[in-house]
Amino acid sequence: MPKNRIIPMLGIALTIPLWAWAQDPAAPLESLPGADAKAKAPGSIKALAPAEPEAPPTPAEALIDEAVKKIAAMTSVSADLTVSSDIINQKFGLKGQYIKAPGYKMYMLLTLEGLGEASGTMLQVCDGITMWDFTKVLKSERCERLGFSSILKVLNRPECDATFRETILGQLGFAGPEALLKGLRKAFDFDQSREAEMDGKPVIILGGTWKEGGAPVLPNGASLPPGSPLPPYVPSLVTLTIGKDDGWPYQVKFEGRKPAQIEQGKRIEETKLDPSGRPIAQKLTAPPGSPSKILMVYSNVKMNETIPDSIFAFSPPTTVKPEDRTDLTVAQLEQAVNDMATKKRADAAKAAGPVLDGTLTAPPVSPSTEPSAAPPP
Repeated sequence: MPKNRIIPMLGIALTIPLWAWAQDPAAPLESLPGADAKAKAPGSIKALAPAEPEAPPTPAEALIDEAVKKIAAMTSVSADLTVSSDIINQKFGLKGQYIKAPGYKMYMLLTLEGLGEASGTMLQVCDGITMWDFTKVLKSERCERLGFSSILKVLNRPECDATFRETILGQLGFAGPEALLKGLRKAFDFDQSREAEMDGKPVIILGGTWKEGGAPVLPNGASLPPGSPLPPYVPSLVTLTIGKDDGWPYQVKFEGRKPAQIEQGKRIEETKLDPSGRPIAQKLTAPPGSPSKILMVYSNVKMNETIPDSIFAFSPPTTVKPEDRTDLTVAQLEQAVNDMATKKRADAAKAAGPVLDGTLTAPPVSPSTEPSAAPPP
């Protein structure tokens, strides 16, 4: 396989699990105030996008919302993760592990498989004090360090909005599989549900389709015109299997639709002649290609068990120099929280109404109304 084909596939492979294929189809979140060009690189903190009003959930979506609450309430969990993918006629897979423990301890490891000699690894780990993000693609390594205790101190300020705090923790990777479910709810319309069993466990199987209004990007970087059918490489159909009792997403399957009459997002026609020589407009079939298929499976799931602290210990390899992003991230968060505090004060002053400046002056008293002096004793 040519090297220029391997590198993009590695990038796709390392970003699929947990949330990449389940992002909100709306515009990406904006960077925090004061962020420089470096802060806008992948992995930087992003600010909250304005919330849009949501339609009432369908029965299937209500089940997902309940599953999110169940997962978030778990004190600890460990699970093995596998992802098998067939995207743009390339087959590859990922294997890894996800672990969560109290005190903001987290471990997520993903390793690429199935691309010959190509290799890739992504590791996120936090012991509650320091967070490490290590990535290795082919021979290129990158390691970032965050002083998580310093970040948490800012997020715990009284002025910090609770929704903003939750979003930042999710962007850092602490949300876990509940972020996957939330992302699926935003990106897909779920209107199907049925009960079943998986490995002897009662589960609920939910089905959904990509929401209208999304703007998937074509391989050349362009976006599809509004209203265009989605190309087969876009996984526009999803089947989600969650535990009936625990809400855990044991399996997620994404599939692209079968090729339709599309070429770069537009229908085209080709002129043919009938036996009399008159032109006949005939729609062309789609360009060659097969629908994408992605299957993500959590196995060996263990909930609310004691997890050794040694799992969350990490030392960067000597072959890479870690980049410390603590100061930059803390500065961005401080600016955002200060802006929240300023806005809250302004809103409070506005709600209280106008305030009089200066001192009040008593009106003059006319001589006719002045009280007479008291008679001398």
